[in-house]
Amino acid sequence: MDNSPKVILTFDLELFEPKEKTFQQALEIVLSLLQKHSARATFFVLSGEIAEKYPDLIKAIASQGHQIACHGWSHQPINQLGPELFRKEVSQAKTLLEQITNRPVLGFRAPYFSLNKKTFWALDILKELGFQYDSSLFPVRTPLYGVWRPKAIIEKAPIKEVPVSVFGGGIYFRVLPFWLFKWLVKRSSKKQIPVLFFHLQDFFASSRARADLKEPWLVRAFSRVGLKTSLKNFEKLLQLFQMTGV
Repeated sequence: MDNSPKVILTFDLELFEPKEKTFQQALEIVLSLLQKHSARATFFVLSGEIAEKYPDLIKAIASQGHQIACHGWSHQPINQLGPELFRKEVSQAKTLLEQITNRPVLGFRAPYFSLNKKTFWALDILKELGFQYDSSLFPVRTPLYGVWRPKAIIEKAPIKEVPVSVFGGGIYFRVLPFWLFKWLVKRSSKKQIPVLFFHLQDFFASSRARADLKEPWLVRAFSRVGLKTSLKNFEKLLQLFQMTGV
């Protein structure tokens, strides 16, 4: 394990109603796996849905050595909030997380990776609010999100930009064969530290009908793909790589 490649592991912690489990039980299963394999991660917490409702869970995550970062207050893309509401919501979210953990919150990730050239203004606000890094950039254009040629944003960003890897997790982890995902992580690690991202819903089925989920249709369409093996494959990743937070 000491010679295995290092990987940055992140989770977006959002409202989720697992089938046959509570939200707390699903989170505890993931935390137990991380503890079992001495893995550390950064949890980007949605404050309005999660931190406000489950402050003790946020404390438990932090007490196990994981980093607590901000995912905003509501699950709204940057462009739908606008500068004034974005500043208000993110400030409110950051304050709550810091009150719960009694630690500074240094990182931010926008819902739907909604940082792009049109929402670049958000980085100046994050800097004003005391954030040291952002991880809202998906470095390739997709039907849902992402930026084509993100180098300009990364170089001009007023705070450190930590883009996720193109293959970095979520739907991609569940859809791709595990051998291919593993190969992509290893290949990427030779040039830079890969940044992976996951959600609890990448490991547990939702109790709600897909049509009821307030997500883009493409996300709903793939919501159950790969769930039978994803948790087992995730543990394989923990065995193969040195997982750390941002």
